[in-house]
Amino acid sequence: LPPDLIRIGDPLRKLPDFLHERGEYGTEASYQEIVRLLAEAPKRPFIYERLRPDGRALEIRGNPAPAGGFIVIFTDVTERRRASDALRRSEERFRDFAEAASHFQWETDEEFRVLSYSNSYARVAARERDEIIGRTLWQIVGVEDPERDEHWAGFRKCIMAREPIHDFHYSIVNKEGRKLSRVVSAKPVFDPEGRFKGYRCATRDETSEVEARRRMQAAEDMLQKALDIIADGFAVFDPADRLVMMNRLYIGYSPKDSARPRIGI
Repeated sequence: LPPDLIRIGDPLRKLPDFLHERGEYGTEASYQEIVRLLAEAPKRPFIYERLRPDGRALEIRGNPAPAGGFIVIFTDVTERRRASDALRRSEERFRDFAEAASHFQWETDEEFRVLSYSNSYARVAARERDEIIGRTLWQIVGVEDPERDEHWAGFRKCIMAREPIHDFHYSIVNKEGRKLSRVVSAKPVFDPEGRFKGYRCATRDETSEVEARRRMQAAEDMLQKALDIIADGFAVFDPADRLVMMNRLYIGYSPKDSARPRIGI
């Protein structure tokens, strides 16, 4: 700033006017905002942060003085702003990775009751919010007693032991009656004193893959049945002369002292 820009007794308005003419505020709206804050400064405190044209961040704090008037403090907060931006970008990357690896994320309390879930749940929703919050996963699915259910008993045992959960597969029927297949992984959370606080979970919907595998298996079973009704022995070998498919009669054409033909051999 020019050394003679402001002298004792000059109105503070000279400073923002000068900076605005120099292009410091970027937009007319930013200039008007700082003018408004300075006008109200004798009555109420304010905090204002802006980026300078050179990329540095400036924090302006105003506080009313007990005897009248106000005090304004200008602080260079560039490094703090950079650290905050870096943390924000890191959190965004983490969310992107988490969403790429799963369809939705959720958190529980110490009793494994759902506290919250990510907005991405809406894409694969099977229950409404009031059917989820405050309930355990097995309650949401519809399992009355997980300790008596062989599949869920192991899951609950891991939870009671505060152990990580890796790829637990389960199914849930939605309002339309469609059976959805899902897989969840979860990590226990502890506070700085080591007290258990709940789980952070990530769920992936694998309904499409499961249904595709079922259709493929059904097609293979149908083909095998068709082959088995052929009157003669039948086999298919790949270019490496490995057995790919055969019917039951084909086994009868093997020498009695040889081993039973095996797929892939």
